[in-house]
Amino acid sequence: MAKTNNFKYAQVEKLIDDYIQCNNLAPGSKLPPTRTLCREMKVGMVTLRHAISNLEQQNRLISHQGSGVYIPNPNREMFVESEIMHTVPGRRTIYIIDSFIKGEYKSRLADNYVIANWIDAARKACGAQRFGLKLLSFVYHEGAPYVVARLKKMDREKVGLLIVSLEFHDFLDELADCNIPTVILGTYDNKKTTQNIGSNLFEAGSLAGSYLAKLGHKNVMYVGVDPKTSKSSFDRHAGFCFAHQQIFPQNKIEQIFSQKVGFLNNYYSIFKAIASQVMAKIDSVSALFISSDYIAAVVVPYLLNHGVRIPQSVSLITLDDSHYCTMFTPQWTSVNTNHEIIAKTAVEMISNWEKVPSKSIPNPLEISPSLVVRESCLPKTGKLISNVRNMERPLKIINY
Repeated sequence: MAKTNNFKYAQVEKLIDDYIQCNNLAPGSKLPPTRTLCREMKVGMVTLRHAISNLEQQNRLISHQGSGVYIPNPNREMFVESEIMHTVPGRRTIYIIDSFIKGEYKSRLADNYVIANWIDAARKACGAQRFGLKLLSFVYHEGAPYVVARLKKMDREKVGLLIVSLEFHDFLDELADCNIPTVILGTYDNKKTTQNIGSNLFEAGSLAGSYLAKLGHKNVMYVGVDPKTSKSSFDRHAGFCFAHQQIFPQNKIEQIFSQKVGFLNNYYSIFKAIASQVMAKIDSVSALFISSDYIAAVVVPYLLNHGVRIPQSVSLITLDDSHYCTMFTPQWTSVNTNHEIIAKTAVEMISNWEKVPSKSIPNPLEISPSLVVRESCLPKTGKLISNVRNMERPLKIINY
């Protein structure tokens, strides 16, 4: 009897191994509930649990009480793979590739609205295509090679990649032979042939500069990351200055630059120093453009705590249209970089990867941003303009 049972348990262990391989479950992945496994494998619960226990003793599975059964991940400190939307049989799974500082995975997801926006946008886009969606996050400076090794084992017909991490750009050549449909999200000075889709940040800066100028704000201030540090910082700054000086060509724009912040672990002290510089010059301007909501989230409270009233003392426009914009009173006017349209375009491109020649698509492909008008801007006269669409130059505006 014991020999019969051992043979039965060994058969179920083989069924579990086959299930993991057939479903391409990665180290660190969670198995379906035991009831589901019993139904699919046509075995009893007692037999299944005994087989799982045997695999645990061999370090091939790990059970967490109240959570489930997982495949051990020897590289669990190098990357984290999280399922956001379940994969539909016969459809692709889209992987968002992101990075984080070791030990700060959970806080990065909580604090970083950029990755949160990409996840939300990709969720909607994948839902429309009936694609699965996963987040593959690796440890900055260490984990990218492990992610490359993981991706090389995948079937190119069943996956697609949305690259958010800048660091991963340097590893794309290693995946070239895999021919996995890949799109970089965000426009960068990218010399690779990988398709690149992002917001037109020159136009984003231009929307802010043009809007403030047409409200009569001659003396304005630009606050952002030093334009010399990256293409995205340069484009925001250049667009803002160009558009504003089309209307006020002789006017000098006050400019306060921050150093580039790679991760958010030290951003507060850097941006607080910027806030004090803004405060020192705030009386010389009537309007302020802060080219990142991360910076605005530190600068604006600092100004409010020092007696600056928005929009009575100074009008404000930010860039990103993140959740911060509606957390404050008054709510901020902001440039929306249209993550949803970018993600939708990227996922549709992956869906039609074999049908549409890549050479027929501009690279980078830039999506136009829009200006979301809220209460943080007043015209220089102190009266609200009821219909900004009647201005000389049309703006892409959403009134809230």
